[in-house]
Amino acid sequence: MIDRFTVYQRPHRSLPHRATPATVYTALPKALPAAGRDTDTHTGVRHDRIDDTGVTADRA
Repeated sequence: MIDRFTVYQRPHRSLPHRATPATVYTALPKALPAAGRDTDTHTGVRHDRIDDTGVTADRA
C-alpha cells in the first residue's frame, strides 16, 4: 500500500494542464555554473585579529 502512495502524484488544479508540481519543476530551465573564473583578478589578503574568545576584533 505504501508503495502505491509514494508513486502517486495528484494533478494540481492551479498548474497548466493540471500538471504535477514535479512535472513543472523538471520542465523549467535550470541554472548552470558560470563559464569560468580565469579572469578573476582578486588577490587581496585580509589580516584579521581574533581575540581570546574567538571573535574577529574590529580593525582600527
